[in-house]
Amino acid sequence: MAVGLCVFNKEKNFDSIQELFVKQSFILENIFSFSNDAIVVLNHKKHIVMCSKKFQYWFKEQEVLGESFLKLMNKITQLPDDFFKEKSYFIKVKDKDTEKVLKAKISKYYKDYNKIDRYVVILKDVTEQKEMKAQKDNFIATLTHDLKTPVRADILSLELLLNGKFGELNFQQKEILGEILNSNKFMMSMLDTLLAKYKYESDMVQLNKSFFDLNLLVENCTKELKYLFAEKNITLKLELSSEKLEIYADFIEMKRAINNLISNAIKFNKQNGLVTISTNTNEKNCEIKVKDTGIGMNEEKILHIFDKYVSYAKRFRRLGTGLGLYVAKKIIEAHKGTIEVTSVPKKGSVFLIKLPECLKGNID
Repeated sequence: MAVGLCVFNKEKNFDSIQELFVKQSFILENIFSFSNDAIVVLNHKKHIVMCSKKFQYWFKEQEVLGESFLKLMNKITQLPDDFFKEKSYFIKVKDKDTEKVLKAKISKYYKDYNKIDRYVVILKDVTEQKEMKAQKDNFIATLTHDLKTPVRADILSLELLLNGKFGELNFQQKEILGEILNSNKFMMSMLDTLLAKYKYESDMVQLNKSFFDLNLLVENCTKELKYLFAEKNITLKLELSSEKLEIYADFIEMKRAINNLISNAIKFNKQNGLVTISTNTNEKNCEIKVKDTGIGMNEEKILHIFDKYVSYAKRFRRLGTGLGLYVAKKIIEAHKGTIEVTSVPKKGSVFLIKLPECLKGNID
């Protein structure tokens, strides 16, 4: 009786497994047939073992099973060399007479602990979303640019008033107008940063390089931001190179990057804190260092500090777009330089810019 019961359970389990397999095969077949996404399953050699109808459609009557995924895809696009090293990419492919933007998501399945058995690549058409985002970006960039004109006019008018061009002002009037002027300057800085973000992401930036003294640029930046130092009674310490640091770069863009770093050092500093700005040079690099005595960051925050829209301003009740450091990094990278940060929570942060290709002696 016990033996018979055991056999019955085995048969029942086998039927259940077979039924489950049929159901899963049916689901998989429907996904591959009707999915709007192109789905490809690859073996460990990155050859195609399964694919959806959408993927097959791109290659007409050509047999794709058994083909190298990379060689096949490179007929309609140009995949990056490290395609399988990342989890996702945006790529462009030609579909008839149109160009589509695809978001590729890559999953890896391991046979053993460190041996890949299968790859699954899902290619999703995001052309429409990309076009909508481009339209939104263009609208914001246009609006930002248009807003700069009235803000600039307000700044000039306030400066004329404070300089007594329209008559003498009493202390209280100067104080109020000074606050309004500072607010307008802060708004102008935010608009500049927002506009720069869209320019760099749209590849619209053309660097107008010239020779200038980096030390003079740093001094110019600190003078423009003196009202921010005064608001929190922060001490500025300049440790500039004793020799003239002539670099070949875009003066306006470098000024924007350094201003963003200094503004950040002030924003997240303590009341009565200290900001130290130093410049230095060696045979390989021209360096700018901005050090503060502020709140600092832990390792997790450091990993994302240069990401777009990352800001801890809200947490500490400060205004900010979360774009300042992102834009600064874009500018430095456009100059073939690097920017890095070290930080200790509650003790401050140090941002270091290295510009190897801006030194006069290193220019091709």
